[in-house]
Amino acid sequence: MSIEQRLDELFADYVQEQQYSGTVLVAQHGQVILSGAYGWANREHAVPNRPDTKFRIASISKSFTAMGILWLAERGKLDLGDSVRRYFTCPWLPVKATLHHLMTHTSGIPDFEKLPAFANGEERSLLRTEDMLALIKDVPLLFEPGKGWSYGNTGYNLLASLIERISEQSYGEFLRSVILEPLGMTSTGSAYSQSIVSGLADGYTKDEAGVLTKARYYEIHNFQGSGSLYSTAEDLLLWDRALYANPIVSGDALARMFRRHAEASPRRHYGYGWSVYDRFRGHGGWLPGCWSKFRQYPEQGLALIMLSNHDFTAENEILDRTGEIALTS
Repeated sequence: MSIEQRLDELFADYVQEQQYSGTVLVAQHGQVILSGAYGWANREHAVPNRPDTKFRIASISKSFTAMGILWLAERGKLDLGDSVRRYFTCPWLPVKATLHHLMTHTSGIPDFEKLPAFANGEERSLLRTEDMLALIKDVPLLFEPGKGWSYGNTGYNLLASLIERISEQSYGEFLRSVILEPLGMTSTGSAYSQSIVSGLADGYTKDEAGVLTKARYYEIHNFQGSGSLYSTAEDLLLWDRALYANPIVSGDALARMFRRHAEASPRRHYGYGWSVYDRFRGHGGWLPGCWSKFRQYPEQGLALIMLSNHDFTAENEILDRTGEIALTS
């Protein structure tokens, strides 16, 4: 049995057992081994997912924000050692917190998404940067900058706001001109929840009784920089190739992106917008109605891309099993 047949059989089982809905792309050195689409992009109208269906990629967005910051740094527009307070005149942001700390989740700044003030309804309202900062105003730091690690979205939202201030473009326009258009990623972008995006899958979840329902409304623009992008598996394969060929930034900058800057756990470190493990690097994302996974095995040139419009899939199990089949075939 070929590797493509084994992988296709694997996902047929997951579709049946776990109601997997989305796209899967496995490639080695840019050559596609498996490109599959499963389930429904829109269940109400029985619109199936296709290889070119767009999905919210949630926190995979952080890798694009990190690339944008590195691009600006190489052009002398900012320095990663700069204090966050240099760009945001906000007295409750820690003076010692730097852009490097924001990039690596080591600033100690609380994650606005986890605060009751946000979770109790603000996720449905459009927040400006000032509104987000107001949410954390009276919340103590998690730790002194550089003295710990805690994953969150506040730092990457601030980085997106910084990109807009320095480039004098919107975050989406900046990414399109600096990263997406040069790479030919025509099906990737940033949008509000109410924006009409052609070919974008609707999101689904399960209620407490296990019944499939529409995912609750989330204003995706509140995660600009940290989780606001949509893309396709095909576009993310272009992203995969670019991360080896440094067409956007220099090889030195790419090396900094994947460096083990901060220990997240004994087996996981964080770079700039990437989790780095012994054998692979990658990032995942979750928002109501979607989950996404992007993983690279640099030594083998292997890329695993999974984008789903179901938010309840056992994604790590699927990802690990897919990698195991691809690496041993």
